[in-house]
Amino acid sequence: NGELAVVVFTRNCGATTGYSTQVSILKAGTELPNEAGNVFIAQSEVNVAPKWLSANRLVLAGVSGSSGSIRGSSADGVVVEYEQKKP
Repeated sequence: NGELAVVVFTRNCGATTGYSTQVSILKAGTELPNEAGNVFIAQSEVNVAPKWLSANRLVLAGVSGSSGSIRGSSADGVVVEYEQKKP
């Protein structure tokens, strides 16, 4: 419905660490804060494919089973589901 946005982004915290893939749900038009993703963090680069199923239901495909941490099953009133990586 345009009220929320899902943002997939990559961070690099310095020369001795690798990239991390992160996902946040934010109010539409909000600038991405300088903090960790509020939905998902992988300690590597992961090809995350977000898909809105409805205004309050989001699927993140390609993240389950990756070397990462799922931070929660909801954010900003949105239920987040995780799909297995396809071989």
